[in-house]
Amino acid sequence: LSYTPAYWFNGSIGYLAVYNRSLSQTETEEVYNAIRAEVAARGIPLPKPFTPMIVLTLDDSFVTDYTNAHRLASARGIPLTHYITTDWVGTKGCLTWDQIKTMRAAGDAIEDHSTNHSNLATLSEAELRVEFERVNAAFQAAGLPVPEHIAYPDGSSSSTVQAVTAEY
Repeated sequence: LSYTPAYWFNGSIGYLAVYNRSLSQTETEEVYNAIRAEVAARGIPLPKPFTPMIVLTLDDSFVTDYTNAHRLASARGIPLTHYITTDWVGTKGCLTWDQIKTMRAAGDAIEDHSTNHSNLATLSEAELRVEFERVNAAFQAAGLPVPEHIAYPDGSSSSTVQAVTAEY
């Protein structure tokens, strides 16, 4: 939906299937079991299957999230989840808070992707707390509720990151 060079998806999208019909419960369970077996070795728990079972997410706060992805998805009744890098909001090529609020009002989820896309695993506990407080303050200043979850920039995480994240 949004412009993204194919090479960015090397391993980022594990499974994406688009069908031109609804799957039966049996078919849904077969797909779920195949994916579950594949990711079990990585220790990734999956919820019980249900129909439909997909989440489309976008991160980094690029303006194309609004001009392309949101425009196309909302016209089809497809909600998206946007992970916002708060320091980038309003800068060249990135979303504005008004665009973000429009997407939220249309039913899209608006969540945390850090203030500046830093490697969270390199931050101290105190620095992580400042990071989350700054994100929450930016959301609140824009008239939005604080985020409910985060997409770690570049997947950077550690036990400290996860422990501090759980508090916010």
